[in-house]
Amino acid sequence: MSSEKAGRNDPCPCGLGKKYKNCCMQKEQQKNRTQVTSLGKRKFTAKILSSGGTQKSVEQPQEQQKAAIDYSTLMERSFGNAIHNEEKPPIPSNFDQYLIKKSDSNSPTS
Repeated sequence: MSSEKAGRNDPCPCGLGKKYKNCCMQKEQQKNRTQVTSLGKRKFTAKILSSGGTQKSVEQPQEQQKAAIDYSTLMERSFGNAIHNEEKPPIPSNFDQYLIKKSDSNSPTS
């Protein structure tokens, strides 16, 4: 192969007489892709950095934070007196519309 880059429609440098795009172009592109991929992969490692404190010093603020939340009064604080009021069903304006009337067995029901 020559050092000069072949164009898509130029004769292939391998000597088969085909156009470069129909002969070796895809092989070159594949080779270039694998080179970039293999060079682009990096292995990262991480180290745990500490400020010198111990695990207990981290757990203590978390426990203090939990103590600040009073779960026993959470419902009252969130909903106020609404959770203590009993809700009554609505009262219909006309009771007759809810009564079931007995009808004759011979007459059709509407």
